[in-house]
Amino acid sequence: MAVIQAKGLTKSYKGRNVVDGISFEVGQGELFGFLGRNGAGKSTTINMLTGTARPTSGTAMMLGTPIESIDNVKKRIGILPDNSNYYGDMTALQHLKFLSDVKGIRVTPREMTETLHAVGLQGHEQKPVKKFSLGMKKKLGLAQALIGDPELIILDEPTANLDPESTAEIQKLLLSLHETGKTLFITSHNLHEMEKLCTRIAIMENGQVTKIGTLEELRRRHKHSRLLLLRIGAADETNLLDYLKAVQEAGWETEHDKDTLRIGLSREEDIPGLVALAVRHQLQVYRVEMEHVSLEQIFLE
Repeated sequence: MAVIQAKGLTKSYKGRNVVDGISFEVGQGELFGFLGRNGAGKSTTINMLTGTARPTSGTAMMLGTPIESIDNVKKRIGILPDNSNYYGDMTALQHLKFLSDVKGIRVTPREMTETLHAVGLQGHEQKPVKKFSLGMKKKLGLAQALIGDPELIILDEPTANLDPESTAEIQKLLLSLHETGKTLFITSHNLHEMEKLCTRIAIMENGQVTKIGTLEELRRRHKHSRLLLLRIGAADETNLLDYLKAVQEAGWETEHDKDTLRIGLSREEDIPGLVALAVRHQLQVYRVEMEHVSLEQIFLE
């Protein structure tokens, strides 16, 4: 069952399509990553899905409801926008109480306290938000997104501006939410984080979704899905250049950095032949390693 469906979704500003006819689905229980450079159209897409911006054309459904009627399902959706606003004189608990009243949901003080503890704000429940650091405000925004036990959670940069320890805590929380069956839709500039967390990923470029799939599917579509690393000793320059030329003529891409040769592969079966070819060119191979192509390499392609 699709929790989010977008078909031909478009948003134009001053004659330019910021989001240009994108179509995608997010299934129930997915931890879906939405990637793109600044200005790619990610936040505009979220704004259309959540009802804060009207599409120029196209349609979308959230929890089976057209986005034109998004108010009917807002109680079932938690949102952390890219820029959250807070009332400085209100405490963290007061913020959660205020938001629950606005959404029309009943939340007990104990549930609000447990939510604040879950995002790492224990001991700060009664502190005025004007005394919060930027990272603490991010945690409060995440707590607001989780209040009321929503089915769908949309998070725009949930770990931005957090220290490494807090980032690890939030990542652990997101994984635990996913394990309970929640559907999470996340944007982030932390590609390592997205690679670690997401079950499926979409990449936006210039307002369009240019790649979508699981990490393994994206790797298979990449020009090479694996990197062979050969650690070599001091080599005769002529032998090394001859080897690199032979590898390149056979259709593989290579990089040479000091004592390491990197060769892009699509099949593991090619490894023995490449190592044997290195030996024939009198290269001293001390170590053979293989790496999967990272999400960062796919993103930067």
